[in-house]
Amino acid sequence: MNRVISKDGTSIVYDRVGEGPALINVLGATATRGMVAQHGNNEATMPFTVYTYDRRGRGDSGDTAPYDVQREIEDLEAMIDEAGGSAFVFGHSSGAVLALRAADQLGNKIKKLALYEPPFILDDSRPPIPADYVAHLRQLITAGRPEEALAYFMTVAVGIPAEYIEGMKGAPFWASSVAVAHTISYDGEIMGETMYGDPAALAQFSGITTPTLVMVGSNSPAYQQTAVETLAKVLPNAHYRSMAGQDHGIAPEVLNPALMEFFLGPDDKTSALQITRKLAGSPEQVFDALTNPAVMSKWMYTEPDTIYDLDLRVGGQWSIINRRDGVEYRACGLYLAVERPHWLVYTFGMPQFSPNYDLITIAITTDGDGSLLSFTHSGVDIAEELRQLAPGKTSGSEQGWAMGFDALAVLFSR
Repeated sequence: MNRVISKDGTSIVYDRVGEGPALINVLGATATRGMVAQHGNNEATMPFTVYTYDRRGRGDSGDTAPYDVQREIEDLEAMIDEAGGSAFVFGHSSGAVLALRAADQLGNKIKKLALYEPPFILDDSRPPIPADYVAHLRQLITAGRPEEALAYFMTVAVGIPAEYIEGMKGAPFWASSVAVAHTISYDGEIMGETMYGDPAALAQFSGITTPTLVMVGSNSPAYQQTAVETLAKVLPNAHYRSMAGQDHGIAPEVLNPALMEFFLGPDDKTSALQITRKLAGSPEQVFDALTNPAVMSKWMYTEPDTIYDLDLRVGGQWSIINRRDGVEYRACGLYLAVERPHWLVYTFGMPQFSPNYDLITIAITTDGDGSLLSFTHSGVDIAEELRQLAPGKTSGSEQGWAMGFDALAVLFSR
C-alpha cells in the first residue's frame, strides 16, 4: 500500500503499476482503487507508470472535515508531486470535472489531460439536477441512510428508473458503493453549477490551455453528447473524439489505445520527428512491408538470426530482437491502430536504453502509381533527443529511420 500526505494532512492511498511517464487516474463518483483492481489492472499493459488513488473519504484514504473541493485539488496535486512533479491525468465522469478544475490551477503540472464523459447537463434533453441535490444527499447521510443516498444519486443524477433500484441491490458493486455513499455529495460539489441545463456554466473553463482530449461514447444519451461537444468548443486546446460503440462504461481495450495515442503524441511539430517517402509499391504492399516479417527481413533488420514476433491487432504486442556485433537489441511495443492499408499506430521502446515508450504513427496514401508514406515519431524520448540537437544537425533516430526507409525504397524499386 502506497501513501501520500495531502496539504491538509489527509492520508491519500494509491496503487502504482507499470513503467513509463506518470499517468494519474482520477475516478468518478463511488469508484475506488479496489474496484479497479477487482476488474483487473488493464492500465498495467500501457507504457506508463499508472497511479490510481482512493479519493478522500473512500477506500483506505482519510477524510478530513470539512469537505472542500479545493482539498480534492490539493490531493491530486500531492499525487502529481509524488509522481515526480508533472504527469498526464485521466479523469472519468465527475472525476473528469475534478481533473478539469485542477488543470485550471495547476498549470504545467498537468502535462496533458484526458477526460471521458464529464456529466454536465447543458440542454433540455433530460431534467436538470434539483437545486437542493447536494443538501439532500447530506441530510440522508446525517440521518444514517447511506443506501437511500445512493439510490437518490442513481435515480436523480444518473437517471436510472426508480423501479430498477431494488434489483440493483444484489449487484456486486452495491455494497461497496453504499460504503462510500457519504462522498457522493463531494462529487455534487465538484460538478457545481454545471448540471442545471445552462451551457454558459462551462465558460469558467475557457482559460484552461492544457492540451485536452475530450471523449464521449457514441451510444451515450443526448445530454452527454451535448456536454462533451460543448466542452470541446470551450477549451482552447481541445481534441474531441467520439468512441464508437461505447457508453459511460467505456471498455479498456477501446480507451487505452486512445490514451496512449494522445498522451504519447506530439505537443507540437518541433517535438516530433517526421519523415516522408515516395515508394513504388501500392499502399497494400507498403503496409505489408511494415507488418509482415517475411518482407520486413528484406529491408529492416536483414541479419538471419533476427526474431520477429508480431501480434498484428489493436492491443497486440510486437517485438523484434536483433543481434549485431555480439550485442542483442530488442525493440517492442503495442499496436494501437491497425487499418490496412492506410494507417498503422504503435508504441515503440527499447527497454535496454530507456523505460519510456514513444509513439509511431504511419499514414500511407496513394500517390500516382505508388504510395506516399508519412512517418511520425513522437513521445518523451524523441522530444528530448530533438531538444538537445545542435542547429543544422540530424538526430541519430532520424538517421536510423531514414536509412531504413531508403532500404524500403530500394526494395520496391527492384
